[in-house]
Amino acid sequence: MKNTFLHATACALAIVSLSSCTKMLTDRVSEQEKAFKAKQAELEEKMHAKSKVVYATKDISKGAVIDTDSLEEREVEFRKIPNDAMTDSSECVGQKAKYTISAGQIVGQADIGKEE
Repeated sequence: MKNTFLHATACALAIVSLSSCTKMLTDRVSEQEKAFKAKQAELEEKMHAKSKVVYATKDISKGAVIDTDSLEEREVEFRKIPNDAMTDSSECVGQKAKYTISAGQIVGQADIGKEE
């Protein structure tokens, strides 16, 4: 009888211990899932974030002095913006086109230069 009681007590303790371990693991996985979902939401937000860039509204010939009527600023998804894209049209006005810039093209720093 005493052995049966000890055996039952040991089994009960084992069950409680396993239950506690299972609860801790479940809580840990739940915390990791929350952290993952938060990071995923942050990355999706960054992926769809927008920034302003300068577009040519008409063809600009190589060597032409760029005027205000040739440019417009638009919001574009950040991931689609070239590294050297101009973000302020006022920085382009009065400069010469180093190359032909097509209408609808994002104006890059390499496309323009100071008028000589």
